[in-house]
Amino acid sequence: MNPLPGMPRERAAARMLPDVALTASDGRVVTPVDYRHRRHLVLILLPDTPATSGIPPLPSLSERYAEFADENAEVLAVFPALPPDSSIPDRYPFPVLEDRGGTLSGALSEQGASGTPCITVYVADRYGEIFRSLDVAEGNPFPLEEVLSWLRFLERLCPE
Repeated sequence: MNPLPGMPRERAAARMLPDVALTASDGRVVTPVDYRHRRHLVLILLPDTPATSGIPPLPSLSERYAEFADENAEVLAVFPALPPDSSIPDRYPFPVLEDRGGTLSGALSEQGASGTPCITVYVADRYGEIFRSLDVAEGNPFPLEEVLSWLRFLERLCPE
């Protein structure tokens, strides 16, 4: 089914987040498994070529980060290469990570290819199961309310 213009395209879900190492802007190694059994995850894979308007979802996610924390969730923003502003202390309240070799994007891709042509969002429960996956084409709004709605659902489903 094709979405309406301006709506994100749903991707197949019901699989687990892979255990891959990503590098944070401060040099730490972070994996999605680090959050297993503790927090739901919103994993945002940003495209190889950033949008000309910068990185649209990150400022809005930063402004509303407390809502993610209230739902016991963590946001992980993943780039093919770290953006220059990612090393600024406290630039974002969530980890900004690098998937330089495309290991994560390749593991999550339905075609097995690394890299992503658009913003791709994965919403996973605290056990690493992906419940929702969306492609957001350049120029379309980031589905912030839908992502928060899924987190509210997951928090009610497994409130530990």
